[in-house]
Amino acid sequence: MFLIYFVGVILILAGVCLLVNKKGRMATTILGLTILLTVLWIYLPMLLAAPKDVVALNYFFDTMLFCGAILLLANALEKETSVAQI
Repeated sequence: MFLIYFVGVILILAGVCLLVNKKGRMATTILGLTILLTVLWIYLPMLLAAPKDVVALNYFFDTMLFCGAILLLANALEKETSVAQI
């Protein structure tokens, strides 16, 4: 139950950070890694238990696709600098 709430809070905080344009790169990186760990912890055992099950394949690869897209977004965002640029 803790994992569900933890991932939900990460999703909400990352979305808010992206909307207000504060710490977007860090937020998307943390979000991508959170989703990657969720995939490895939940969906990989499902896939290994039933490798020919279409639902398990869909969950695993669909969520990995989202993880990759989020990490690509994190790479595309500008790095935060400590000095304001004029």
